[in-house]
Amino acid sequence: DVLLDVAKEHEEEVLAGFQAFDTVPTVEDKDDNTEMIKRNVWSDDAFTSRSVGVGHAGPDEEVLCHGDEVFQTIDPVFSKYECEAIIAEAREIIATGLERDNTGGVEGEPEYRRTNSQLGEARVSTMPETSEWLKNNMRDKLFPLLESRFGGGGDGSDGSSKSVIRADELTLHDALVIGYGYFGCPTISQPIHRDTSIISLNVALSPSTDYVGGGTYFEGFDGTSVQNEQGHVLCHAGGAMHAGYSIEKGERWVLVLFVLAKNAPQLARRCHARGVWALRDGKLDEAEIALKAGLTVSPYDHLLHRDLGGVYMAKGDRESAKAELERTTEVYPLCQKSLIGLGSMLLEEGKPDEALVKFELALERMQDKDLLEEACVPLRADGYNARFNAAYCALLCADREATNDADARNNRKFGLNQLTITIERIRSCIAAAPGNGQLHSMMARAVELLEEAKRITNGS
Repeated sequence: DVLLDVAKEHEEEVLAGFQAFDTVPTVEDKDDNTEMIKRNVWSDDAFTSRSVGVGHAGPDEEVLCHGDEVFQTIDPVFSKYECEAIIAEAREIIATGLERDNTGGVEGEPEYRRTNSQLGEARVSTMPETSEWLKNNMRDKLFPLLESRFGGGGDGSDGSSKSVIRADELTLHDALVIGYGYFGCPTISQPIHRDTSIISLNVALSPSTDYVGGGTYFEGFDGTSVQNEQGHVLCHAGGAMHAGYSIEKGERWVLVLFVLAKNAPQLARRCHARGVWALRDGKLDEAEIALKAGLTVSPYDHLLHRDLGGVYMAKGDRESAKAELERTTEVYPLCQKSLIGLGSMLLEEGKPDEALVKFELALERMQDKDLLEEACVPLRADGYNARFNAAYCALLCADREATNDADARNNRKFGLNQLTITIERIRSCIAAAPGNGQLHSMMARAVELLEEAKRITNGS
């Protein structure tokens, strides 16, 4: 049973986290007065917050108090000295890894270490000084911080529901130090994704004066990235769709922490991961079983619906695939990839008018956020794809109106209504890809069709 398997997987990861990071408070730490001080150190006025939208923070949002909120500390939590010490150790680990790569590696050494070094990353588990520092600070600072933001509820002793976010029931699944720009060149934005955690933390290690660009993009925000100053902490539900934003120059170092909660097994997220792995391996039946199992516990998870649609497409069941993509757009209107995918399928089926509706809805939902100078690359790419395809569909419909239907040829309602905005969309695409010859051909045809429609309408 998939759900039993992933529940066991959660138990094993939580146990491994407790053992690796030694984050369970000791008996001495559990003095009542000490616990009271620790649990009340973080007040609401220590944070700013923004919502990605209720229902848009992943399948585990409902087990978190304020699960839709992204929190930032107003003051630094860690000192300049602490941040610089972490960066220095990470540099040593990365440099050692790269040197090992260049000499052929060490027999039997895990492959991930070489991959981390080549990406400009260091796992905290390979950083002894940072690991020891982190053990103390997770227990004394960061876990209580998370409980103060996402805990809510009580301990269950008074009959009320017990919070799953309690400092003494949290542990780390993974921890990375990432050096964006480590190799001395600009970086690209990450793909938009969700994390393998119930809550994620991002600690800025570099001052913002050290780099240009950067920050974290959240799909539920206004298209711009969230900036974090040195020593400050940003935390959010691991299921909130986000991406690290590219830097243009300099170096941006961050400590990223992926937190698990003992009593939050994240069954849907884990089922989704299993389904994706099976789909990539071509095991379509396994993928379908895993994704459907996830939907039994989280029927509104858009990634489960989206990738189930991918399974149906791989099986050749286009109608079921379209139904899942439609469901994706209903439960999670923030991501336009599913609408763009639906439009592309309809276009392949020779239905440009129906496809145009999907592309235009995607553009309506984006509200031109992709055109902002500071918009992240994935959002710009979605906007470009939607505009290009909307323009292409409009031209097909306008051409059909001009050539196939005698009545339509004589009034050109579609051309008059659509071609002006189509020309603007093509112009926007040309600004992004000036060397694309197809766009220039589309522009010439759109102008020709619009002028022809105006002549016919004016009776000339």
